[in-house]
Amino acid sequence: MKIQKMNKKLKFSPALNRDGTKAPRIIDVVLVKFGTRSQVLFIASMSRQAFKETKRTGKVVLYSRSRKCLWYKGATSGDWLKVVGYKVNCNSDSLLISVIPVKGVCHVKRPCGKSWHTCFFTELI
Repeated sequence: MKIQKMNKKLKFSPALNRDGTKAPRIIDVVLVKFGTRSQVLFIASMSRQAFKETKRTGKVVLYSRSRKCLWYKGATSGDWLKVVGYKVNCNSDSLLISVIPVKGVCHVKRPCGKSWHTCFFTELI
């Protein structure tokens, strides 16, 4: 499959914070582990400012709708994500970001105290 490379204008959509207050315009982001093509680490939101910071730093920066601010992934845990590449969907309204995890990924810790390697560690029955 050939991947098209181009500059596309991302479509950031109006959103609400978890408490119902107005959030900045955001875009949905799927973070996948580089080299696996399908291992989803987690899904999050990114504002324009978060996207610009991510591009500037090479580390994932997101928008937290619960805290109403930028979320510098790994700022407190050390579990940051190095960006390898970006793909935008056909509607330009969501991103797939390939990353290399440094340390863990999920903020929920395993019983041994280490981070999970993905936020999708619970099977629904």
